Amino acid sequence: MEMLARGPEDDPILMAIRDGVETRGTEFKESQPFDVLKWKLVKACMAMANMRDGGRIVIGCDEREGVPRPSGMTEEHQRSYEPDDLIEAVNTYARPPVILTLRRREFSGLRFVGVEVAPFDRTPVMCINDNLGGKPAPTPAQVLRPGEIYVRSNSRVSTTKVVTPELLAEILEIAAEKRAAEIIGIAQRIGLRMPDNAATQFALERKGFGDFE
Repeated sequence: MEMLARGPEDDPILMAIRDGVETRGTEFKESQPFDVLKWKLVKACMAMANMRDGGRIVIGCDEREGVPRPSGMTEEHQRSYEPDDLIEAVNTYARPPVILTLRRREFSGLRFVGVEVAPFDRTPVMCINDNLGGKPAPTPAQVLRPGEIYVRSNSRVSTTKVVTPELLAEILEIAAEKRAAEIIGIAQRIGLRMPDNAATQFALERKGFGDFE
């Protein structure tokens, strides 16, 4: 068990458990062993990586009544989650690789597992393999297909593939912003100076991208 000296006010996993609100960047899962949740986690991690600020998944919250409730995990379920297993599972299917961190947490005497997913660096994450040969066979909602890009829906809190122009536009704008910031950073490192009006315009446009969050 990884224990913390800090409290829920400065730990994103504990904050999510305390607040109990599922958002595009926060997803809750009921306590189940890793082998049962594996495909849902793989797809969700790819989708979170395609968010502007990444996201987090919290395992150990009961949603049977429609509202996330911290119910915790059994010790056996919690022990089934190992960082290397999840990283390997996700990045067998994801390109570029997803950067994620798996953490074990305690809150109000209950056990949880949290997964923090970093946003993509330059290129949106795409699925490169299918999992139709997986054991046990995944359900239709858990199927992964090469060439698909997964995101968090902006109409309901869920993981979905890019199927609308709005979702495609959002992910392209995030990628464009990251590339533009990279180009400006390179220019500054080699001593080039942006005109003040261009720098101001870029800052305003970059701020405008936050409307999609």
